[in-house]
Amino acid sequence: MTMDLYQMGRCLSSKKVGKKGGSKGIMLSHDEFKQACMYVLQNCEEVLPFMEEYQGEIERQGSISDGLHNSGFVDWFRARVFVLAAQGRANEELINLVVGRAPMVNRYSRFVVNGFRFHTRDLEMRRKTQNSGVLVRGDDSDSNKEYYSVLEYIYELSYIGNRKVYLFKCHWWDVACLGRGYKIDKYGFTSVNTHCALNTNEPFVLASQSEQVFYLDDMVDKDWLVVVKTNPRNLFNMPENDDCVEVDEEALLNEEAYQ
Repeated sequence: MTMDLYQMGRCLSSKKVGKKGGSKGIMLSHDEFKQACMYVLQNCEEVLPFMEEYQGEIERQGSISDGLHNSGFVDWFRARVFVLAAQGRANEELINLVVGRAPMVNRYSRFVVNGFRFHTRDLEMRRKTQNSGVLVRGDDSDSNKEYYSVLEYIYELSYIGNRKVYLFKCHWWDVACLGRGYKIDKYGFTSVNTHCALNTNEPFVLASQSEQVFYLDDMVDKDWLVVVKTNPRNLFNMPENDDCVEVDEEALLNEEAYQ
């Protein structure tokens, strides 16, 4: 899913579309922060031409590494936008993507989005209910593919102009290998192998891309979990929590591409 920069730059709206719990400021490691920034950029439509340009440079240099993830696209993009800005060729939204970011983020243990109430796995361990299952659907080229995970952390990244991005950091189950990582029974239910993690360097997903699932113990294979999908609830009918604060529409729009 990619969002254009117009959507990212909308002004704050008073329309209530979500809630988040109390936050804690933490400093991300250099690598984790780069991963988070990279995922945000990948979901910005106007950044895609820069990715193609950078990939072309990597290929011309004969590099065999993953140019986007391991060879510094985030730093390259930052420098490229600064050059364009000096030439008067970079719009405000591009500049906002590369200015003012810092590894200090707010971390939450709960978040309400798309009609689903999510809890991190750590919080869930202290609760009787299960709210940490995450479902993300594939992109346009693979829209039928579904990815299942457990929510570990909820991060709020801040950009200039009071724009914020909400990211879920998840532990992803292996849905690349049918039979070993996941299976589908005759009734159409999917089960995931808890001993098989997805081989990915993208642990993040935008909160707005997330749907919720629940996991039930497989009665046949003890190391497997059955995936049960759930429908979103009406946000306005969801019970209030004393320690939740409201998230306005722009927070979720900015989360979609800025988000």
